[in-house]
Amino acid sequence: MPAALPLVTRQEIVRDFRLDETTTIDNGIRALKDKRALSPGLSFTTRGTAGHLGGRVHLYSTLNRDAARAARHKDYESAERLSKAAARLEASPEAKKIVAQLSSLSGPAIGGAADLARLLAAPQLASALAGLQRKQARARRGLKEGTVPAQFVGRVVALTKVAALVELDGLPSHIPVPTATMQAAGVGAVGSAVVASWEMLGNGRTMLSVEPAIDMPDINALGEPLVDMYGTPWGQVLSAADPEALAVSGTATIAIPAGTPDVE
Repeated sequence: MPAALPLVTRQEIVRDFRLDETTTIDNGIRALKDKRALSPGLSFTTRGTAGHLGGRVHLYSTLNRDAARAARHKDYESAERLSKAAARLEASPEAKKIVAQLSSLSGPAIGGAADLARLLAAPQLASALAGLQRKQARARRGLKEGTVPAQFVGRVVALTKVAALVELDGLPSHIPVPTATMQAAGVGAVGSAVVASWEMLGNGRTMLSVEPAIDMPDINALGEPLVDMYGTPWGQVLSAADPEALAVSGTATIAIPAGTPDVE
């Protein structure tokens, strides 16, 4: 079940603040802090290979992206209100549990949304992620801000050198997206979970962006993830080659040598 990221890196926040990417990430974060449009975030240390300490990672509630968009429109009052709501989400037990789990996982550094989505798909985080997403949805409804773009989750269903086709929940047809755009977002395989966003820019213009989503397992009434014995969410396609391997071809895969007697 694809789901949008409830936590993001600085890169995603600054990208919503400066669409033309005319500022560096550090300068963008500094500007948002000066405008009180950024929450403190959550900082932790990753584990590298062989259990050695890795680098420091700083994550933020995705409500900071809403605050960054408000600051871009020079609505600093709304931006401050959103950043305060983001800080409350970051202080929640669910957010703290997620960060504690991420700090104990070994692997490469979190370089952006694609790396974060992959790590957050761990089955042991399903319950905390679901809880954090519910709180985030309530916070957005309570704030009633107009900076949240329309969002749809789905999957990549086809991919060529030119374009990808994305199937989104709630939409009747597939959406074509340039392959270069997908690759830049770190989404480069059929079956990948994605979230597509439409933001109204004014004067009849609309911006479409496609980003990695979390491939979250469903959870039961107890908050336990529904996964198989290997930790893979039920119903998830492991790779693009799996459907081909499982398809009935009519070609025998086992041949009995001629002259082999039947066993009675």
